[in-house]
Amino acid sequence: MDPCLACLYWPTRPRPNRHELIAAALGQHQLRVLSHMVTGHAVNVPLPPDVLPIMRDIPTPSEAHLWSQRSLLDDVADTAGLDAAARERWHGCTIDQLYRDGICGGALVTTTLQGVPQEVVVPVAHQSALAGVLLAAQLLVASDPDLAPRRPESTEVRYDVLQGLPQVLARPRKVTTGCLCQDPDFQEVFGASEV
Repeated sequence: MDPCLACLYWPTRPRPNRHELIAAALGQHQLRVLSHMVTGHAVNVPLPPDVLPIMRDIPTPSEAHLWSQRSLLDDVADTAGLDAAARERWHGCTIDQLYRDGICGGALVTTTLQGVPQEVVVPVAHQSALAGVLLAAQLLVASDPDLAPRRPESTEVRYDVLQGLPQVLARPRKVTTGCLCQDPDFQEVFGASEV
C-alpha cells in the first residue's frame, strides 16, 4: 500500500500548542499570549489584572503584573523596532491577527526578530507557487497513458528554493507507522483501496 497524504506529514515529535507557537514567535510569555487568546483583548490594550487564567502547567512569572500596565503590542513593537506610525496598524487587532499578519505574513519578521521558531516560518510565495506547478505537472503526467509509466516511483519530492543544487529531490516513502490510514475504523469507513 502506498503512503497517504497524512503519512507524508505525520509528526515525528510532539508539536507545540498554538499559544506556545505564538509566544515563541513574538518573544512573549505563554501565559500572556494565552490570556489574550482566551479573552480576545486587543494587543494594544494592557490586560486587566484579573483576567490571567490560572494554569497548572504554566506558572505565573514575576513580571505578570506589568502586563496590566503595558500592552503586548508595545513590547513586541519595541523588540521589532517599530515606530509609532507602524504600531498604529496593529491597533484593535487580536493576538491571532498579529500572529497571522505579523509573523506568518511577514509584516513583523525583520532582522530584529531573529528568534522566530521553524514551525512558524511559512514558505515564500515563489516556493508555494513552485509546489503548485509541480503538483499540477504530476497530475497531468499521471492522467496521460503515455507519460504515466515514465513517472518515478518516489512518492515525495522536495526542493529547497533557498539552497542551490545539488539536492536530493526524490525521496521514496513508506506508510508511516501509526498513521490514520492504518486505523481499522478508518479503513472500514473509507475503504482500504481508496486510501
